[in-house]
Amino acid sequence: MIASIGMRTVAALFLTLISVVYGDLWSLTATIYDLKQFRSACDYFQTCVSYMRDGNAPVTVFAPVNDVFLYQPNLMYMTQVEILNHFVNSQVPDIALGKRWPNQTLVRTSVQNGYVFITQFENNPGNYSYFANAGRICNHESGYSGMTSGQQYLYKICSPMGNQPYLGTALSLVNDAKGEAFPTTIVRFEDLSDMSWILNREPDIALVIFGSSSYNAFHTFFIPTNKAFSKVIDRNRIDREVILAHVTGKDRVLFSYPWLYDGGLHYYPTVRFSANLIEDNFKLKLSMRNITDHRTGRWDLYAVSEVYERYGQFRRGAVWAKILVPNIPVQNGVVHIIDNVLGVVTNTIDQLVMDNYRCTRLMRYINSIGGILRSYLQPMGGTNTFFAPLNEAFERIPEHIERRLLQDKTFLEEVLRLHIVPNKELVTDEITNETAVVTAVQNRLLYFIRGEWPTNNITYYVIGAGTQATIYQDDVAATNGIVHYIDRVLGVPYNSLWMEIVNNSQTRMSAQMISNLQLQYTLDTNKIFTPMQQMTFFVPTDRAWQNVPYNLMKMMTDGEHWLALQFVFKRHVIQGQALAWTDFREMTFTMMNDEKVVMRRRGRYFELYWPRGDRVARIIEGGEIAGLNGYIHLIDNVLMYEPDLYATACRSVFSIDLMAVLIFLKKSYRSQECYCIMIHIGIAQCLFAPGAIINTVHVLTGANFWIFPEITTKLFTSESRMEALMSVALALNRLKVMCELRYPSAIHTAIVAFAWVFGIVNYGLLFSPWYNYYISDEDYLSHYDMSKPLTPTMKTMGHALIFCCSAVQFVLYTIIVAYIIKMQGKLSKKLQSKKEKNILIYACARFLFDVVPVCAVYGYIPIPDTELAHIFAREAYCFNRVTLQPILYLLLNRDVRGDFLPRRTVVVKSFSAIYRK
Repeated sequence: MIASIGMRTVAALFLTLISVVYGDLWSLTATIYDLKQFRSACDYFQTCVSYMRDGNAPVTVFAPVNDVFLYQPNLMYMTQVEILNHFVNSQVPDIALGKRWPNQTLVRTSVQNGYVFITQFENNPGNYSYFANAGRICNHESGYSGMTSGQQYLYKICSPMGNQPYLGTALSLVNDAKGEAFPTTIVRFEDLSDMSWILNREPDIALVIFGSSSYNAFHTFFIPTNKAFSKVIDRNRIDREVILAHVTGKDRVLFSYPWLYDGGLHYYPTVRFSANLIEDNFKLKLSMRNITDHRTGRWDLYAVSEVYERYGQFRRGAVWAKILVPNIPVQNGVVHIIDNVLGVVTNTIDQLVMDNYRCTRLMRYINSIGGILRSYLQPMGGTNTFFAPLNEAFERIPEHIERRLLQDKTFLEEVLRLHIVPNKELVTDEITNETAVVTAVQNRLLYFIRGEWPTNNITYYVIGAGTQATIYQDDVAATNGIVHYIDRVLGVPYNSLWMEIVNNSQTRMSAQMISNLQLQYTLDTNKIFTPMQQMTFFVPTDRAWQNVPYNLMKMMTDGEHWLALQFVFKRHVIQGQALAWTDFREMTFTMMNDEKVVMRRRGRYFELYWPRGDRVARIIEGGEIAGLNGYIHLIDNVLMYEPDLYATACRSVFSIDLMAVLIFLKKSYRSQECYCIMIHIGIAQCLFAPGAIINTVHVLTGANFWIFPEITTKLFTSESRMEALMSVALALNRLKVMCELRYPSAIHTAIVAFAWVFGIVNYGLLFSPWYNYYISDEDYLSHYDMSKPLTPTMKTMGHALIFCCSAVQFVLYTIIVAYIIKMQGKLSKKLQSKKEKNILIYACARFLFDVVPVCAVYGYIPIPDTELAHIFAREAYCFNRVTLQPILYLLLNRDVRGDFLPRRTVVVKSFSAIYRK
């Protein structure tokens, strides 16, 4: 309160200072750049300049700013009479008070004896907007309430005030025989002759309401043209109540712009007149709406009359009348000339759509089909509700989809029938977020969303076959039903799945996560070239993510587990099938990450059940969204649990024996192919470890372990060949998963099976008389017995196999690194820069340490012929096979290092699971 008083004091001192420095408004406006155009227009007429120079004249000037002249250049050529309509012959200090007025509208007289209506609207408590006729006073946005100079006030306005005032009442405007002072050229005075004839039938209404003086009351009048009355076949239906439906209640003088600015409270009562009593009729309300063409920016004003069923003649809904000429001030209010009769339903659905210039493309499609579809829109089709797409709805359809509509008449008919609700008058009063209605297409329902923001500003949305459309014009009444005009064609996709996720307010968190993943490029497909590009994506809503434990959510989104997060999202994707809600059945699906998920019915709903994680997610009814490459279905839970964090290791882990131990300990790993291959590699490496230990002790100490040194030594050559083949299978698996290739996984299984068969056969041959491999007590190295007949062949074959497998692994991992770098360049946010470096470092190290020790041990690289060199070469070979790989992997992979070296953590329970990056 003290701050408000202080601001008003400062404003008063500022205005006093202005009045001292500048003696009149003419001198004041010369210093204000925003009023340069208005001052130039006034400069042509001496009378206007005289009013502004006379500092003692108690006038108030409403001056348009330069922007008003910019988008309405014809105002530059205003006549003297039109300019003087901006001058009120009294002071209007009420605008500067910042208080709520007793009456919403102040009536003042201009210097031309016309009326100026100053209206106040309360945006929120203590915050007001003001209008002079249709001109919005914008001083309060500039930080001050007005400018004074002597006895004069000046207010800036940000929109035109409206047409030239008509010096007479609304009845005089209608009965203007000569039309010499008629205020507009868009409609001629002869076009109102039918309204004059109808008023002559009800002289009391004509004289008391339309012809009343300003001492009785002020009203807002909606005057239909002759063309509007020609739509009414039976003129007897235009009775007293219909005439009064065109007039607002007492002292409600509302121009178009302030009415639209009324904070969503757009409904005002009409007038009731009987027994010389004039009162408000709240049973029949009027409102004003604007419909904007988003393509051109053009907008039309409509007067809307809420109609209730009366005498069995009128149906539910509303009558929409386009305002042809708005804002004509008269002596007893304001007149708007309209193109339809309010309160009377005259046209069928077919006629309404045909007469609407924004539905020309819809009529073209309907005429191309005709037949049964057209009968729904005509009286013989019964009472129906039709959701009519506007022209801009068809213009936004992708070209290849529109081509299909034109070529496939069956598809076109099914799409248009989806817009028809048979045998029902569905008005917005009946629509809630739980409303579902049947359509003319079998097994297809329409769902609705009732959005209210800000308060009382309600927007309705209709969802059909996965397409959500906004209802632009609602409750347009017809003799055979209701028409709602919408901005999209139901059942026709407009965007890819990725764009639908980004634009949906319920999937903001999922969109933010996927934006950092390679998965977004799979979802962002506008054309289908192969069946595998079609998919069904079950997207968790924001509320579903909020139910995920906070610590799990935090780790998934910390930037270190992006591959694990992608693995989780792929569990929600069915690739190769685009399933709509009507296609759902109880069955089992193989998801994009090769896991099984069961779809089952529970009552009227379907749900997803993930057996391995024992998680259930309900598919939200009405949450179907159609995309160019499939369907999205919203779910209320996330199919995820804590072991999914190790999916990062699954993405980049290679052959490592300690990881096999971890896999054996963690049951959840066994169902994934990469871990199955690593289990086999771990088993093979475990066969190598005992031999390395026993042979080292035998060589160094000479201890005799019976036949174990001979048995374990022969495992060396078999294990190395088996591991080389299995490592190729694992590298192929990594290439398939990380580069998203599609080929049978049976290839990996075949390679692993061949490795075991090859190793077992090789090990068996070593105990035969044709092939042998032994450890020498003299130089501590293993040697092939070249005296055996098969030894040279098996040695060459084995070494070639190891070298080729190592080279193939190096090439495959290099391809993976190149693919990651390529995808990193496409992502809007960079992936982890260390990931591809770690993969390349590991691949190079493995290639180097696999090839060099083998060459040294088997004599391909010369080494000094000393006991120490032989021991070093042997132990380096064993170190590479048993210890180097785990150490190298743990150094380069933070996630797995955390599993082997667990740190003590404190779990803090949190009641907020909101994702913040």
